[in-house]
Amino acid sequence: MKKVQFAFIGAILGLPLSYYFQSDYVKSKVGGMGGYLKNFGDVVSNSDLVGNVILSVVIFALVGGVIGYFVDENDAKNTKMLNTSGSNQNAEKQTNFCPSCGGKIEDGETQFCESCGTKF
Repeated sequence: MKKVQFAFIGAILGLPLSYYFQSDYVKSKVGGMGGYLKNFGDVVSNSDLVGNVILSVVIFALVGGVIGYFVDENDAKNTKMLNTSGSNQNAEKQTNFCPSCGGKIEDGETQFCESCGTKF
């Protein structure tokens, strides 16, 4: 689910970061990122510059989606490892040993050791 969230955040960040996709003329005309954001409406009203804004939104949305994909995959892998290790711990807890003879007791509900007959 992080894919969608990161893609959306990337698209939103793509609007102000589209400044870096603009030509040097536009950059010098607006005077930096602050001026670009202040005059963003004028930049978008020029049809020649809208392509750069759309391109940056798409690129940053894709980058955000890829980052979200890897975050989802990492979370799924960690969850799978936790579930697997948890089941291994349960299996180890069910295997006990007799305090008298050291015999292996596989059933946790057993009341007597099958090897020596010690009561638990």
